[in-house]
Amino acid sequence: MFIAGVTESLVRLLQTQLEAIRKDERWSVLGLTPRDIAADRPWRIGWLLWRAEAGPAPRNTQAPQPASPGLPVILHYLLLVRGKRADDEHEMLGRCMATLAATPVLAGPQLAPGHAWPDGTMLQVAADQGDAAALLGIWQSLAAPLQLSVPYTVRGLSLAGHTGSVP
Repeated sequence: MFIAGVTESLVRLLQTQLEAIRKDERWSVLGLTPRDIAADRPWRIGWLLWRAEAGPAPRNTQAPQPASPGLPVILHYLLLVRGKRADDEHEMLGRCMATLAATPVLAGPQLAPGHAWPDGTMLQVAADQGDAAALLGIWQSLAAPLQLSVPYTVRGLSLAGHTGSVP
């Protein structure tokens, strides 16, 4: 799985939704680094990759082909929304979460171009069911003020030979 491609795919998904509603052109969607968190820039929706971990190795499969990805990873993101007023942030966060709930799997043209995605690659995007203490711990480790955010997990799925439609 291409980590940069995953982040870019998440950005594109929300940017496409933002362009479709055309309610407020002040908002932008981008991938963030911990350095970006401290910047006081309103009107942004950001994806912060805060943790990457090795996923479980596939079982009962053939040996990987040389062109296939070797290590499955699980990516942990924070979806951040920063406006000028709480009601703006809350409304935009609700729209973003609704978009992600309606699109729990990204595949095909939803994947960012410019990355050599193996055939049948899909990304499963799900809100984390973590607790408030864990979220607070993330913000403390970033040494940044708490911002409106929701944790999400992205897992890569590869269905070699998959020819049907994406669920």
